Amino acid sequence: MKHFILTAKEDRELGSLGYMVEGTPVIQYPMVATEGLLISHDLLEHVNGVESIGSLDDELEAMAGVWFIRGQFGDMSRNGRGGMYSPEENISSDLVNMACIYNSGVNFRKPVPKTKPHYMDEVWLEIIDIAKEGIKSEIDTDEREQERLDYYFKSCLHLMRNGWTKINKRFRNYAASYINGLFWGIAEALEPYMEPSYEGQQIRLSFEVSTCRVYVDEYYGEREEY
Repeated sequence: MKHFILTAKEDRELGSLGYMVEGTPVIQYPMVATEGLLISHDLLEHVNGVESIGSLDDELEAMAGVWFIRGQFGDMSRNGRGGMYSPEENISSDLVNMACIYNSGVNFRKPVPKTKPHYMDEVWLEIIDIAKEGIKSEIDTDEREQERLDYYFKSCLHLMRNGWTKINKRFRNYAASYINGLFWGIAEALEPYMEPSYEGQQIRLSFEVSTCRVYVDEYYGEREEY
């Protein structure tokens, strides 16, 4: 059984309260989760652990995790949000958001790995092509740093290939459909708790991959025994 402490914090950008998994870096970009799906994303689809969340390269590798767990099943959301778009279009919108950040001068945290052609490239290239079109409506022509964007989109392919290798290694003993069930089990168990009353409020999430058991309860710290 894995245990995670979630702490309520104020989003630095939006001012709203949401939860963060302990160990997740606090950065300027909105980080708090206000729905269980986002906690599931951080814990299962991010392939480098919550301590690495916050960089563009980590998020791009996580896009492969999104495809592994949800995208390939057409199961991106269960609240109807984004339902008019394909999984490829949903993921490409994240690539567009990150392209805007990269265009503004934010660099990758780590060197981009050099990868070889991959059996998943058809999927990755479709997502990238959609994002390339999407960026045209997000950044005015005179504000585009085209060399940076060209490098960014080339890097997307390498990073998603790398993320695919990592997510398959992480869950090598389980079918992707099984992990999809765990993902939604975590998201749904958390949902009743996702409106904290005050900053610093804590809950504990516990789950077991091998059985898909999930538990959530209020957390008040470890009590001393007398």
